[in-house]
Amino acid sequence: MSDYPAASYYCIHNANLSDESLLHDDRGSISAAFSQSVHSLLRKTDLTSPSLVVALSGGLDSAVLLHLCSQLSIPCRAVHINHQLQSHSSGWQAFCRDLCRQWSIPFKSINVCITSRNRQGLEAVARQARYQALFSDLAENEVLLTAHHENDQAETFLLNSLRQTGIGGLSAMPEIQRKRQKWLLRPLLTFSRNDLSAYAKVENLQWIEDPSNADLMFRRNWLRRKIVPELQQEVPGAVHNLAETAKNAQESQDLLERLARLQLQPELATALYLEKHPELDWPEHKNLVQYWLKHLAGNKILVNRVHFAWLEQYWYRPFTGKNHRLAYKLPQGLEFRIYKDRLYLLKEPETKAFNASVFSAALLSPGTKVESRWCFWGSGQLNRAPQVADIRPLSEVKTHSAFPFSKKDLKNFFQEQKIPYWERIDWPVLVSREYMHESNSDENGFSVLGLRKSSGDNCNLGGFDQVALWQWLGLLSEGMEIPLLDNS
Repeated sequence: MSDYPAASYYCIHNANLSDESLLHDDRGSISAAFSQSVHSLLRKTDLTSPSLVVALSGGLDSAVLLHLCSQLSIPCRAVHINHQLQSHSSGWQAFCRDLCRQWSIPFKSINVCITSRNRQGLEAVARQARYQALFSDLAENEVLLTAHHENDQAETFLLNSLRQTGIGGLSAMPEIQRKRQKWLLRPLLTFSRNDLSAYAKVENLQWIEDPSNADLMFRRNWLRRKIVPELQQEVPGAVHNLAETAKNAQESQDLLERLARLQLQPELATALYLEKHPELDWPEHKNLVQYWLKHLAGNKILVNRVHFAWLEQYWYRPFTGKNHRLAYKLPQGLEFRIYKDRLYLLKEPETKAFNASVFSAALLSPGTKVESRWCFWGSGQLNRAPQVADIRPLSEVKTHSAFPFSKKDLKNFFQEQKIPYWERIDWPVLVSREYMHESNSDENGFSVLGLRKSSGDNCNLGGFDQVALWQWLGLLSEGMEIPLLDNS
């Protein structure tokens, strides 16, 4: 370890072997169980030769996790996130660096900036920034390991219970989780805090103590120091029982997700909207909404009972007013909108100049079959030479003297295709450049996406054919990965 004076840089806690009569069998049993847990979890990932990245805070839990990983025959490195919230932050970072140097483990530290100073909200903001930094640092073949253990699981279960959460919240933390296209593993969830302390004593490990862990203003600390000890004293094994209850809730949550996959017909769910199912009741719709938001929606948000109350009133139940103007503002610049039976989760509209570059690159590039791929029913001239055409918003061209569709034609088309009002003003129209500024131009110079000029069926605009349009209109982020619904 470093020769730094402990008081000046970090508060080191050294395991005291004289505290208890510990047998070296403790080390062997914990190490063997941990190795089995890690290898079992890694088999569930889609990685052939994974490497481990340990989230290292320097506390007891992560120090034990790192030491256990160092005993495995799997490549491993450590990442420390410096939140810059404590006066000892630089000392903790130095401790983690020295610890990794002692065990010959590659080390990296990342500074994050926390803007919130709200006491109860600080933990959530710091956690979000921490995971953002950790996942962003992962390479393609790396998995992230955190040191959450059985006591953490019990505390999370209790915290979520106090928030009137559903089965998903009562499930607390899964052992393996897919987040941001990466894998997160929690291989210590079956070990108690006492197990980790015993291991640290046998191995004579050092770690740091964060003074904020004693601050009862944080609800988790209040539970950990006040409530859980009383529960454990009154009901021996309470922590283990709570963690097992969370595991039972995870099984129930898995079954609910399987039910949602069976009930969620592909034509009712896309990255942009979820359509109401005519034969399901409200609890089943709540389950579909949660599954859609978690796995399919192009934008992501966590919803609570207040949001669900609004959805039940204005989306699920028959609504006598005009629900096409209904909107509910959410955090992160998102909002729910309702049009007919469809629930949308959208970014709040931005005031910006019309930009057709996204569509133009996809539609007008050489070799693109405009009609077959994007449902532009246009003239032969446009199809033969799309490079002489532009894509313009409907609001710009619908008043042109040669525009071939009446207001009634457009209204019937949009209603038939369930195109909501916020998409209509910028609905794409393929326009021949030679006709754009001529008052006597041929109506064949205009082609509205999906709309025929003569008798016959209009194009089917449902499903994922609209993803590029949604990105072009700014309703989805460009370049995002759009999940597909698979009921197989």
